Amino acid sequence: MTDPKHDPAIDDPDALALPWDEDLEEDEEAAEDAEPSEAEIEAAVGAWWAHLPDFIKPTYPFDLPPERMPFVQYIFTAEGAPKHCPEAACRRAKQCLGGDGPPCFRADREDLHQLLFLWWMSLFNGATDEEVAAALRARGNRYGLRHEPAKDPRKRTRRSRR
Repeated sequence: MTDPKHDPAIDDPDALALPWDEDLEEDEEAAEDAEPSEAEIEAAVGAWWAHLPDFIKPTYPFDLPPERMPFVQYIFTAEGAPKHCPEAACRRAKQCLGGDGPPCFRADREDLHQLLFLWWMSLFNGATDEEVAAALRARGNRYGLRHEPAKDPRKRTRRSRR
C-alpha cells in the first residue's frame, strides 16, 4: 500500500528537473577538461614518491635490508655489478653474493641506486627498456647491460691465427 501523500519522483533524483542541476553538470564537464595546477601535480608526485619502497630512493642511508636481498642480488647479478665489486668472491663467482649488504652497493651506491630505481620503474610503472637505457646513458651509468641492444649472433669476430 502506497502513501497517497508520497511523491515517487522524490525517490529518483534524476526525475526532478531542478534548474541548478544543469549548472552542476556544466561545472563537472569544465573540471574534467581543466589542466591540473602545479600544486596538484606536486601533490600527486609527492604521493607517488611516498609509496616507493625506502631502499629504492637515493636518499636511503643504509646498506640494503636483508629482506630485500634476493631481489637486489638478482638485479645486481643480471646487470653485471659483480664485475666491479670490491669483493673478490663476487668477481670470481660472477654473481652478487650479498652478505650483510652487497659490497658492490657500498662501492657504487649512486649508480646502483639509479639502477634499482629504474628497475622498479620498469617493473611497476611501465618504463620501457629504451627509456631505462636512455636514463642510464644520460648519467654515464656503467650498469644496465640488460637494456643495451642485443648483439647480432650472425656477426662473428675474427680470431687471430697463429
